[in-house]
Amino acid sequence: MKTEMAPVREELLQASIGGLTPLTTVDYPGYIATVVFLRGCSWHCPYCHNESLRSFQGREGDMSWGEFLAFMDRRRSFVEAVVLSGGEPTRHQELPQLLQSLRDRKFKTGLHTAGSNPRRLAEALPWLSWVGLDIKAPLDQRYDRITGQEQSHRVVRESLALLMASGIPYQLRTTRDPQLLSEEDCRDMENQLGEVGAPKTVWQELGRGWTRPSA
Repeated sequence: MKTEMAPVREELLQASIGGLTPLTTVDYPGYIATVVFLRGCSWHCPYCHNESLRSFQGREGDMSWGEFLAFMDRRRSFVEAVVLSGGEPTRHQELPQLLQSLRDRKFKTGLHTAGSNPRRLAEALPWLSWVGLDIKAPLDQRYDRITGQEQSHRVVRESLALLMASGIPYQLRTTRDPQLLSEEDCRDMENQLGEVGAPKTVWQELGRGWTRPSA
């Protein structure tokens, strides 16, 4: 059930958009989607492919949220879903309102997140149709060496628990850099996920595409 929320004043939404993928069939499984990349992330993963989006500071030429909504209004006849990616979308205080503005337009709403802000994720869940959660390493201190943030494994565990309890469709995804994740690390991570009843992750070798989890 959606949380009751006052109508969104779209002209006040200030999310800084660093780019978008106008059309994709792989970023929201089963649907034709547009991906919008929000600026800002507090983690420092060495293999980040959107490093230019780490800063929250907008740049000249960035699309405003109002401009993005106008862009999507022209695409309603063939785009089914919008995925918010980044950067890290849960760093934006107005995330629930951004999602509400899309749901009001009858789009399915997806989120790509590293799980770094469980509280904001909890606020956004009532407005989400699907979530892709990055799992970067075993859910212990080894996580922190990738994110550059102490206790990051704890907030990811909390975000995972929220997703598992939400009833919302979600997917776990892991990018593997062999220099950062050993075969033992991968086995430990899969065992930890199994212990909490989470589904298997979808793997992506650094520089290659996604592969389905093994049976």
